[in-house]
Amino acid sequence: MPTNCDRLVRPDGFALATLEGGIDVLYAETAVRGLTTNDQDDVTAAIERFEAIRTEALPLSMSLELIKRTAEERWT
Repeated sequence: MPTNCDRLVRPDGFALATLEGGIDVLYAETAVRGLTTNDQDDVTAAIERFEAIRTEALPLSMSLELIKRTAEERWT
């Protein structure tokens, strides 16, 4: 992954970066290797998936509370 970029997003399985000059790059993990591409269709698909995940995610504090509550209910 580039270390010199304007923006870096790293959900599990893939990373998105905007390099200097505004070039978007996708790094995706597979079972056998990682793939790096600046193909706009691939980058756009990854951004759309990331946004879909992000809109469904709980805020950090609510996620932590849910994990704690679930652990207490199931294992205490």
